[in-house]
Order: sequence, then C-alpha cells, then structure tokens
Amino acid sequence: MTPQQWEAAERKIVALWASGEMKQALEQIELVLLSDNADFKARALIYRGSISEDEGRLEAARHDFESAVKLLGDSSYIRYTTELSLGRACKLLRDRQASAEWYRAALRTCEDASESFSGSTAVEGFLAVRPSLSDAERDLIAKVLVRSWKVLEVPGLPNEDDVPATITVLRTYERKQ
Repeated sequence: MTPQQWEAAERKIVALWASGEMKQALEQIELVLLSDNADFKARALIYRGSISEDEGRLEAARHDFESAVKLLGDSSYIRYTTELSLGRACKLLRDRQASAEWYRAALRTCEDASESFSGSTAVEGFLAVRPSLSDAERDLIAKVLVRSWKVLEVPGLPNEDDVPATITVLRTYERKQ
C-alpha cells in the first residue's frame, strides 16, 4: 500500500465512520490490515479500536489499541494518543492498574518525544487513576508539565504544587492552538 492509497483509505474510513456506516468502515479497515506497512496497520487498528470504543466494546478496543502500540515507533504523538486511548479504555473497564500503566507510558512518551505536544491529558488521566504518587511519578509529571508549558509557550513557569490549576492553564492554551 502506498502513502496515497493509505490517505484515500483513511479518508474513506473517516467518512464512513462519521456517517454511521460502521460495517463499511470496518471493511475498509480490514483491507488496510492486509498491507505490509506497519504504520498503516497501526493506524487502521487505532480506527478500529476507536469504533469499538464508540460502540461500547471496550475489550475489543483495548486489544486493537494494544496491537497498534506494538507496531508504532517509540516516542511519537500517535503512540502518545494511542496510549491515552488505552488508559481510558482500561479505566472504563475498571482496571485501574493497567490504566495507570498506560497513562504512565503516555507521560514517558511525551517526555521523550522529538515532536512537540502537550501532555496535560496524560497527567490528568494518570492522576485520576493514581492519586497517591511516588517521588519518581511526581518527577515525571513535573517534567511533562514543564515541557507542555514550553511547547504551548505559556509565560512564566507551571505551578508544580497545584497540578489541577496548571492543567487548567495548559487547557486554555491548547484551545488557542
């Protein structure tokens, strides 16, 4: 599958999904999964997982997101968003430990990424399932907050002692982007 074929398939998947034609969207996804390209397969699995999540099939969503992560490179934005999806799916499945692990992975991906993006969603998700933090986890959150602050070009420094307020500021700047 060429990049142009992937782009055409992706447009079709999104259009079918948006119009509620899930069966046809899933058929398009299955065609992409026949490809030899790991990146395209990962993205198709993410779409299938998202459709499953929308339909309330959380175990299926979790499986597809986990399969996608295995195909994705390290420390990319798409890996970060897939780890967020896994954290959310596990939380909805009431698996707080797995949810925390996936949100922690998203925090690490944000910390290590060469791409510039805010990690506020990962911080917020992690704190929702793991309110009691180790020193290492507090340090990781602080690094992600500082990085996010810089990425969004927020003046001054984040208040690491008031994470909820810091997230609120980051969200305000994210909406401006």
